[in-house]
Amino acid sequence: MAGKTYTPADRRNLRIISNNLHSLLLKTNKKQIDVIKGTKIPKSTINGYFKGTSLPTPGNVQKLANFFNVTKAEIDPRFKDSISNDIYVEAKDNPFLTWEGQPLSKDELDYMTEQLRMYRSYKKNKRQNER
Repeated sequence: MAGKTYTPADRRNLRIISNNLHSLLLKTNKKQIDVIKGTKIPKSTINGYFKGTSLPTPGNVQKLANFFNVTKAEIDPRFKDSISNDIYVEAKDNPFLTWEGQPLSKDELDYMTEQLRMYRSYKKNKRQNER
């Protein structure tokens, strides 16, 4: 069976979530077994989150947030409000923020932002290598 294919944004989120979980373990002086017992999330699932090989479901992010007594956004960047509703409302009337006459969703805007960030990084590195 083939593994799940992740977008560049998903791969970035996998790393961030893994780092956040490891940091929370250090801050709270807990171990993964404590997380497993406290959240009742299966060991294999927790291992995937800590290794950065699987993304948690929203329900499991909530369980982890409750366990560590933090917000969901402190574990998973997908819960951060990086694009305000005001920008989404403006997108309706902006032809650069629409596709086929429909405003881009928050997820689509996040994806495009990540693509632009990677492109700019690529161009910057290319310029530096040409020197």
